[in-house]
Amino acid sequence: MKTFAAILLLSLVSAISAEVSCDECKGWVGALQAYLLTDEDLEVQCQLLTDTLCPEAEDPEGCAAGFHNWWALIGKAMYPVFLEPAGICMDLGACSMKSLATGTCEECTAGVMSIAGIVGSEESLVQIIEFLKGDDFCGTTPDVETCGTIIEMTMPYAMPVLAEALSGASLDLCTDVAMAC
Repeated sequence: MKTFAAILLLSLVSAISAEVSCDECKGWVGALQAYLLTDEDLEVQCQLLTDTLCPEAEDPEGCAAGFHNWWALIGKAMYPVFLEPAGICMDLGACSMKSLATGTCEECTAGVMSIAGIVGSEESLVQIIEFLKGDDFCGTTPDVETCGTIIEMTMPYAMPVLAEALSGASLDLCTDVAMAC
């Protein structure tokens, strides 16, 4: 989990430059996290996943029902851990920078696209699956084994779809959410 966070911020900081302040780093990551956690966006994510993945599933209706039953819970467990602003920015030393500069729109969009690349990576996928199968998510459900199976079957398909959507929405996110454009 720490590796994912470290890689995530390293890519974000590299993409947005060494001149972005700690507050700006935390602000951008925090705004993205808050946006992804809204009920409205979790529903948009669920619909995107359902529309993209379920038509090809063996049981399209069961697939759609599964996403509608599980996705908000998965997102609410996953995003606070893997997109925690203060911890991510502190762990990589972004908050030890003395700069008071303000990041640009281009730096923000590059950062969001870097995050999307990490979200879609195999290493991140493995970490996310292990986290969700653990005590903090599946461990809180009545049927841990079924939950783990659902996570293993779903996340390898879901994360690349979400990464692509995040990348495609980078300008909108930086304009509307991070207020950087």
